[in-house]
This record gives sequence, C-alpha cells and structure tokens, in this order.
Amino acid sequence: MDPLWAWLRSIVLVLLFVLGVELLLPWSAFRRYVKLVAGMILVLVVLEPVLAWLGGRAAVPGLSRVWGRSGPGAGVFAAGTPPASSARQAQSTVERQVQEAFRQRVASSVRDLLLDSGAISTARVEVTLAGVEIVGVVARVRPRAGRLSPGERERLGDLVARYLGIPRERVAVEEG
Repeated sequence: MDPLWAWLRSIVLVLLFVLGVELLLPWSAFRRYVKLVAGMILVLVVLEPVLAWLGGRAAVPGLSRVWGRSGPGAGVFAAGTPPASSARQAQSTVERQVQEAFRQRVASSVRDLLLDSGAISTARVEVTLAGVEIVGVVARVRPRAGRLSPGERERLGDLVARYLGIPRERVAVEEG
C-alpha cells in the first residue's frame, strides 16, 4: 500500500507544481508550450509506475535515478537523494528534450502560418535556437503558381518575423 500512497503523492505534487507555474506565466503564446510540456510530465508521472510494473523496469530510462526510485512500483518521489551529477545529467537531458519539442512546435506553427497565407503550396521550416531564443528561421517554400516575387518573399519574411516577435534579419524565405 505504501507504493500506492507514494504514487498518489507524486501526482498531487506534480499537479501543484504545474498549477503554480501556470499562475506565474503571463497570457502569451509561450504559455501553450509550457502547458504541453507540463502535461507530458504529468502523463509520465501517472504512467511510470504502471508501465514499470507491467514491464518490470523503469518506463522512462533515467527517471528512477532522478528521483531516487528504488525499484519497479516505488513512488516517483520515494526517499533518497540522487547524486548531483545524475541530477545535472537528467536536467540537461530534459532541457534538450524540451528545447527540441519547442523547436518542432515553432517550426510547425510557422509552416502552418505560411500555408495559410494563400501563396504557398508546401513549406519546410528549420528553426535554430540558442537556449529558448529563436536565432534563425529558414523557410523553404513552393509557391502555388510560378515563382515568388521579391516583394512576396519579403512579405512572407515580415509575416514570420512579426508572428515570432523576432527581428526580420533572423528570417530567410527561400524557394525550393
């Protein structure tokens, strides 16, 4: 019964943390990304003991090390302090995963924005990040008809820059 209480306690703690983070965030587009990541963490916390019990091992590699779990079915926040190097390594792994999810989400949003503009039939978007800052966006587009005029290319670049709130110099729109 003790693992069940530890599991329920971990769910409540994660929910309280998520609610606290949401209250601190301003109303912005960034809030959606934080909600997405918080939801994924909550799903992992809820499913981790169940999947560990079914599979006989940690459902998420490294999660048991991070929170000091000592076996399948133990609560995520069980007693025990992880070594500092493991915690730093896990934090860096999580940061990379969050950054990649953010990068993919931004690229998908920009692609949808370009397709909704009406002048583009297909678009591939690459986003370059430095931490959480967008340092570059390259959009390779195919116009619906003919070629893009320089003015149209400039208009699309301005649209993307305004949408992301970044300087226009960081956005490149290319045909291809």
